[in-house]
Amino acid sequence: MIEIFTDSKNTSSRKALTWLKDNGIEYIERDLNEAPLSAKEIKGLLRLSEDGLDEIFSKKCKAYKKMGIDIHDLPLNQAVDLIVENPTMIRKPLIITGKKLVVGYQQEKMRRFLGRKAREDARRKYHVMLGN
Repeated sequence: MIEIFTDSKNTSSRKALTWLKDNGIEYIERDLNEAPLSAKEIKGLLRLSEDGLDEIFSKKCKAYKKMGIDIHDLPLNQAVDLIVENPTMIRKPLIITGKKLVVGYQQEKMRRFLGRKAREDARRKYHVMLGN
């Protein structure tokens, strides 16, 4: 089952939810405004990520910019604590299935959640649209 961590005010979160619904993919949603991530959960996300903090951390966050620090200069536990205290610093949505993590709304990466047949059908439709 796919888990999606969202922010109801975040456009990318809403787009990802719509994409999952449109493709008939079942999921469990958790709005991070209502139920923020714990330090343990953030560390779990970091283990799933390919690029560590760079993948899940939002450098565009206003709260982070105001601090004037570089998160990479902090020890891991301090960086995680900073994110726990400032949940807006995490990129959204976070989509997890098994050991795969997709951060943000990235259709090409989200297609991996589709079964093989669904991916082939989508490819066929695309080629028909192009006239190939």
